[in-house]
Amino acid sequence: MKVRLVNAFSRPLDNVVAAARTCYSPRPWTAEMAAGEHLSDPQKRRQTEGRRLPIARSVYKAGHHTTYQHAHFQFIIEGISRHALWCFLHSHQFYNSEQVSQRYVTVDRSAVYVPPELQGSALAFFQNAVDQAHRAYTELTGLLEPSVRGEVLRTFPSLGKPVHNRRFVTMVRRRAQEVARHVLPLATTAHLHHTVSALTLLRYHRMSRHPDAPAELRELVDSMVALLLQQDPDFETVLEEPLHELPVGFFLGTEEENPGGIAAFRQEFDGRLGPLSSLLLSDPFGLRRQVADAVRAVLALPSSRLDDTEAIQIALDPARNPILAETLNLSTLDPLGRALHQATLTFATKLSHTADSQNQRHRMVPGARPVLAATVDDEPDYMVPALVAEDDAVRARFEEFMERAWAGVAWMRRRGPHPSLASYLLPNAVAVRIVETADLLHLHHKMRMRLCWNAQDEIRKVAWQQAMQVAQADPLIGNLLMPPCGVRRAAGRTPYCPEGDRYCGTPVWKLTLAEQKPT
Repeated sequence: MKVRLVNAFSRPLDNVVAAARTCYSPRPWTAEMAAGEHLSDPQKRRQTEGRRLPIARSVYKAGHHTTYQHAHFQFIIEGISRHALWCFLHSHQFYNSEQVSQRYVTVDRSAVYVPPELQGSALAFFQNAVDQAHRAYTELTGLLEPSVRGEVLRTFPSLGKPVHNRRFVTMVRRRAQEVARHVLPLATTAHLHHTVSALTLLRYHRMSRHPDAPAELRELVDSMVALLLQQDPDFETVLEEPLHELPVGFFLGTEEENPGGIAAFRQEFDGRLGPLSSLLLSDPFGLRRQVADAVRAVLALPSSRLDDTEAIQIALDPARNPILAETLNLSTLDPLGRALHQATLTFATKLSHTADSQNQRHRMVPGARPVLAATVDDEPDYMVPALVAEDDAVRARFEEFMERAWAGVAWMRRRGPHPSLASYLLPNAVAVRIVETADLLHLHHKMRMRLCWNAQDEIRKVAWQQAMQVAQADPLIGNLLMPPCGVRRAAGRTPYCPEGDRYCGTPVWKLTLAEQKPT
């Protein structure tokens, strides 16, 4: 793993102190003032400089942590596993990442994290399992290409012309490897830009003993903190020791300690879902009144002047509220948009790990996600991509790959240095069961992104099911959950599709929500 600090505030702790002192001063403070550099009297300068660390410690211990959010740090991280990204770096709201895409970049065999605990026979077994997974990835990519060619030509008939051959070949390759990546192990690594505030970095350090990937996370966070201290050694004054055991660890047992428990949970969760990938758990029937009351509060209008239906349309219909069509997602700054915060919906959702890795990037739709090491037993538990399911021969081969992957996971659970290391050999296709909650504002944004026909298949299927369930409970609200082209058309924005040459080839804006059902 390689971690580099590529951008940072030049005087982060002085900035923290300046922000804190501004709260109690008739004028704003700067980092230079926090260090006393504005004072000509040497004694006063020393006194001011001497208060820096006590103030920094005081506001930290008191929990006045907004002062620590001003300073930000941008890292380039290489060689971190997809497992650690999912279970830690992207499992919260307070970060920004841009990472290499497995959808568009071919994955090299060398891109794998090897847990340092693995030695001898366990290391040899792990390396062999990774080799097998990569051979499966290459084979499956080739097996899928005939089906992908047909799919691409149905969507973009003009790509069949010789002049477009290069673009056609690229689209086919990318689409095939997008699906084939489901067989890659979670040990597969990524490189990314990752930007966090000083506060988030301090939280990382305190929580770096996460039960799923402790050694890898310790290495990552220790490297980030070391770079922070190089930038400003005075941060040592507020750096707390990591929590050595997290409460969730008290309740995690092995399958041997709780025989049948994992299978019983899966059966209960899946039984509740039935044929769906995502089930609305919360009662949606009060949504309209909740939003309408909030809109009336914004506009200071009684219900006799603004009924519920009109209030919903003012806030949620792009024809009445064109801010909804802005790509900058301005609704969080719009008083009417903020009215949509007041209604929330909760879903139980089952999807593959690789799909949820994209799903969790909707930071304002937080989900309760499992500790993977606690959800694994010997029973293969995975999602089958739609394109794989279309061809019986390809599906049979895919299922062989899954059986082999789970055999490797079972070996590592029993014979590796620690059962949690088996998570690294789980394939991207492993099923993840989550409970996620969205307020209506951020659900609208998520639908605008994920109902797009260019969205990853599995997430679009989940998004469509969620939107349909809302529409069945409240047609007015549900049918205003639309893909970007539908929102832009309703707002009178052209072109309707904002994707340019990535246009999916179908005028989705002409279709009802029901007609947009994924195949």
